[in-house]
Amino acid sequence: MNLDLTLILEIISFFLLLWLLKKFVFAKVLVIMDKRAGTIKDTLAEIERLREEAHANHLKVSQELLEIKQKALQIKNQTFLEVQQYRAQKMEAAQKESEEIIKKAKEDVAAVIEEAKQQVRSYAAEIAFAIAKKILEEEITPQKHKKIIEESLKEWQ
Repeated sequence: MNLDLTLILEIISFFLLLWLLKKFVFAKVLVIMDKRAGTIKDTLAEIERLREEAHANHLKVSQELLEIKQKALQIKNQTFLEVQQYRAQKMEAAQKESEEIIKKAKEDVAAVIEEAKQQVRSYAAEIAFAIAKKILEEEITPQKHKKIIEESLKEWQ
């Protein structure tokens, strides 16, 4: 009977201990565990929210980067076109200027040639006049005629 009484007392002690633990310890532990579970749940929800926000930000930044790249490409292409237009304008202006310079040079050369022709005509007329004057002043033979022409030409050279 000792054993039965001891066993019964141990069982009673065990249940008493369970009740005391439940009343004083487990209730506080359960409250702490519930708070901890709530905190973990809130933290996991916050982590998920931040993950979604980070993903959204990543997509937004990727889109903005793509737009910036497209804008940079557009600016590059626009600049290239402007440079081509500028180059074409400068080439056209240079072509016109070179044509004007060539035209002026041709006009200058033509004027110099015309002036030279006028001088040659003038000299030729003076020579002819001088030769005619000498011929008219003297009686001329063919040898004398040739000599007068040669002398006049030497004088004018």
